[in-house]
Amino acid sequence: MKNDQMAEKPRDPRHVYANPLMPEICPILALAIFWLCFGFVDGETQLFPGSNQYERFRKYLARVVLYDNILEELERRGLDPSEIASHSIRKGATGYAASGSTACPPITAVNIRGGWSLGGVQDTYMRYEAAGDMYVGRTVNGLPINSYKFAMLPPHFVGLEASFVRECLGIFFPGMPSHLFGIGEMAIASLVYHRDWLLNSCPLPPNHPLCATVLCRNETLYKKLKSYVVCSLPNDELAMQPTGIPPHVLLLGEMKTIAHQLERNLEKQNENIQLIINGVMKELEAKAVGLGTVTQAGLKESLMNCLEDAGVMRIVRRLDNPGNCEEKSQEKQDISVQSRQTYMWGGKFHFVPEDFHLPKGSVVEAWRNWCMGDERLGYPPFKSLRPDDFSNKNARKRLSDYRFMMMQIEQKASDLGIHMPIKTEQEAVSVFERCKSVVSVPHETVTGKRRRTGQLSWLTVVDFLRCKSKESHSSETVYADV
Repeated sequence: MKNDQMAEKPRDPRHVYANPLMPEICPILALAIFWLCFGFVDGETQLFPGSNQYERFRKYLARVVLYDNILEELERRGLDPSEIASHSIRKGATGYAASGSTACPPITAVNIRGGWSLGGVQDTYMRYEAAGDMYVGRTVNGLPINSYKFAMLPPHFVGLEASFVRECLGIFFPGMPSHLFGIGEMAIASLVYHRDWLLNSCPLPPNHPLCATVLCRNETLYKKLKSYVVCSLPNDELAMQPTGIPPHVLLLGEMKTIAHQLERNLEKQNENIQLIINGVMKELEAKAVGLGTVTQAGLKESLMNCLEDAGVMRIVRRLDNPGNCEEKSQEKQDISVQSRQTYMWGGKFHFVPEDFHLPKGSVVEAWRNWCMGDERLGYPPFKSLRPDDFSNKNARKRLSDYRFMMMQIEQKASDLGIHMPIKTEQEAVSVFERCKSVVSVPHETVTGKRRRTGQLSWLTVVDFLRCKSKESHSSETVYADV
């Protein structure tokens, strides 16, 4: 809250909702992407590590409003980018919640949500009410207040075993505290539900850290989770029910249900009419055949019977379906065996395309790529890549750095007697958790500045390990000379 930025005062809960209709502004999806790309750091209790988050946010916002498409829209609206600041979001959200519709949330709930004082009446005559804050939460999240879709449920799992959910939490969010498991499950559901949008519709660069995560790499896990994800309007069959729904939205939902039932009745009537017509035509055909009259349907049936008796149709069916004459292969195949795509460039075959670059991301995701590869794109485990698989010197240098860091982890695993090679995501995470100390970076720099260790790219970690290795080698050389 603005008047309690360190959360030191006792506060009633503020409700936050998903917006599956507009994933680009969905807070649950944004939180899930943040956790998936940066992970958790032992001992860190802040959601966003760092000492001055306000200033950090202000700088990012100042850069975002200068993007070409946003700058063009601001100019169209007659606004200057310098007029957009961090407080604009707060004021804009309040204006949207209070005046975006004639059925907007109560102004008291809006003021309490924003933390504005109402003189001597707030907390005395006008108190926080959960239902009002739920209504505000749904409204500011961008759900359409004048539509039945305002009651849309978030993506969530239905029928998925609790043990498998716990296993997926360890795969997607290693190190997540147990008290966040409930939010983590909803975050995974949002990631799975919006995966196609993130990869195809969202303008992410190909080397974005998200593209190197298990969400994008492991096609088998994604397909399994997708079959359990539900995102729909509330109904009696679902255990999850919406909160913060005003009466007019319920009425709109009932009207939509009635309209849908009318559409189904019309479709059923049209089907019945067609059945009646077909029945009458069939009866007329039968009468015509009985009288010896030649009809189109009767002639077609007679010809087909003659061809069937002569064995012609049996030959045609064999030509159309040659596999039916052979012994059927096994219905279930080993999903772990994946065909690897090859690329021809530079006069040789390679497992990766000519423009391939090692993806950015955290160290744990780099380790997963090293062990598992990218199932979706058909890339093998990155440990099998060689320098001649890269088309330029800089890319080969990155591979050298990448291999240097991975060998540190493999050496630690060997010292601990951990069985290799790794075949599953769970094994990869488990091995990394036991060996991550060899690639850890101090929380503070030599000048005392605090690092956001959970948000470091593997490239940054490699640079630190290289410097550390050089310092260690120099000290050993000096000691030997002495």
